[in-house]
Amino acid sequence: MYRLKSVLAKKVKDLDGKKLGDVADILVDFEKKIVVGFKLSRLSVSKKKKYILISDVIAFGQEIIARNSICGEYLSFSEIKYLDIIDVEGSILGVLEDLIIEEETMEIKGLIVSSGFINSLLYGKKILSPHKVIIGNEYILLTESMGSTKFISKAHLLKGENQNDKHKG
Repeated sequence: MYRLKSVLAKKVKDLDGKKLGDVADILVDFEKKIVVGFKLSRLSVSKKKKYILISDVIAFGQEIIARNSICGEYLSFSEIKYLDIIDVEGSILGVLEDLIIEEETMEIKGLIVSSGFINSLLYGKKILSPHKVIIGNEYILLTESMGSTKFISKAHLLKGENQNDKHKG
């Protein structure tokens, strides 16, 4: 699984090894719940935005090798990042912080929700199914109530530490 931060700044080259740019953002299709491509950083003073589509990606590793880049308009993650996430009862759950993406299919598997630094530190971040949200212009609607669902953050055990040792006085 990928998170957005593991894809950002990857170098993108064409088949001849010419640098097309670096990944500046991802392009999403929330109706299909997939990543459709990548927005590239600008290498020139041109005002045109450059993109590569997933269908043009030949290799995806330390660098991305693509057939070519295109120009156009697409929904990028940065346009919806930090939108409030609201449930059907009108409660604000937090803001969209990141996505969890399946490596093979580029399917969006989860939306990572942050409810603030202190809350995230104490209670962890929420992960929502992309199939249970609707993206709007001003907020993201969770189509069900969170009700009494609780999210907890358990500290990772230190290397060599036994679970039973944690409970001994």
